[in-house]
Amino acid sequence: MSFRRHLHTFAVLALSAGACFNRTDAPKPPTFPNGGFLARAVPLANPALLSQLEGVYNTSSRFGSGVVVRSSVLHTNYGDPSDQLEAPTLSLLAYDHLGFAILEAGCLSDNAMQVAAAPSRLVLEGYWRYLDAPMPDSSSTGLVRLFVTPASLADAICSASPPSTLPDLPATLSGATGDGNVAPDNALAVTYSHPLKSREVEGKKSFFVGAHHGGCQTLQNCGISENTPETFVLAKHLGADYIEVDVRLTADNVPICFHLGLSPAAVQGVYCSGAVEDFTYKQLLANCRLRNGEVIPRLEDVLEYGLRRTDLVIWLDLKTSNTVVPASQVLINLAAKYPNTRLLQRVAMGLPDSDVMGAFQSAKQAGQLMPDQRCLIEDAPSDVINVPCQGWGPRYTRGPMAGDVQNLQSQGKFVGYWTINDPTTIDAFLGAGKPNGILTNDLGLLNQRWEAVGVLPLYPVQLGP
Repeated sequence: MSFRRHLHTFAVLALSAGACFNRTDAPKPPTFPNGGFLARAVPLANPALLSQLEGVYNTSSRFGSGVVVRSSVLHTNYGDPSDQLEAPTLSLLAYDHLGFAILEAGCLSDNAMQVAAAPSRLVLEGYWRYLDAPMPDSSSTGLVRLFVTPASLADAICSASPPSTLPDLPATLSGATGDGNVAPDNALAVTYSHPLKSREVEGKKSFFVGAHHGGCQTLQNCGISENTPETFVLAKHLGADYIEVDVRLTADNVPICFHLGLSPAAVQGVYCSGAVEDFTYKQLLANCRLRNGEVIPRLEDVLEYGLRRTDLVIWLDLKTSNTVVPASQVLINLAAKYPNTRLLQRVAMGLPDSDVMGAFQSAKQAGQLMPDQRCLIEDAPSDVINVPCQGWGPRYTRGPMAGDVQNLQSQGKFVGYWTINDPTTIDAFLGAGKPNGILTNDLGLLNQRWEAVGVLPLYPVQLGP
């Protein structure tokens, strides 16, 4: 199942009688007519081989220099040996215009190559987007089609050759981009420059890219509303390692994923206004839709979708103290239902203030949490040790606080700032703080800046499993 088919999975629930919504959907990513060349392509026999194309590249147009190229493979039930894999993707993550491209991969037969006049068997098709354009139009989004050369490398990846036998040649991704729904006709060469930096310290991955609100704010018009299940897939494609989602409680104690209040900036619906805490979940379903048409999702739905399809570590930003126990019950139920997702190692409860921290400690003493439930402190670094929790997530406006960062890292604690979107500030904090991660709305930008100026921390840390 392709990434685009994941969009709006949870947006088809029946509406109650009389409910009316004025659709204000952001433009959806363009797609190739009739499925493009991928419709006649064969899936990669070994999707993991797409990682052989990762690195830092320069482009002849559209994306500029220092473009980070990363691969990802999604699952339908992560952690089960019998998983069915999703189509593998290759993503281009740029500094210029906060640009990115998400491309699916497939292998053409000899006959298909002749019909398409393709320079190699391995074809990549998808869409590109500039996030610095407030609303996508034909000049800020479009289609991409690329072929992997040299042909010997493409043939080896398509034939599932062992990595040790792949040609030791730099890759070039050659093809074209288009504007809007127009077929690609603007030539594009994506030329290998150098490998990606190591993110490991003493054999442990110790720098991680964090996705704020699920990796795409509604106002960025990615075609997906923030804090929805589908943002997990988008975040993974854009190079995220962990993801933050906001958790609130409805009037009937249903944990949902939602950031602030029910305003026109976030939702649609004549009678959808005020605080989510004043509505039951059924009332939210009857009266509200997110800006892109999705229902406001339950925490259970968001986690089930994200845990089963990605390997992302999840930070639950608990907005109020009364969310702790209901959220914990959701985690307990999902851990029993999907033991292969390694939920205990992948989900941390964010404790933003003393009230939520106190509720967490009380629930722990009362046996209402999973054993060894992970947590993340946002306030005092001393609380990371005292509670104890696995990490510290300070707001960046407090400064790098390098001494506190290194002290916690030396004790094996994760430290990741939130939320930084400005490239100059990202560079400053990567250098001065040497954190284990940064939470951002602009995942491609952070990946690109890490490759340009990132410095590994002094101590190893274990964020997930």
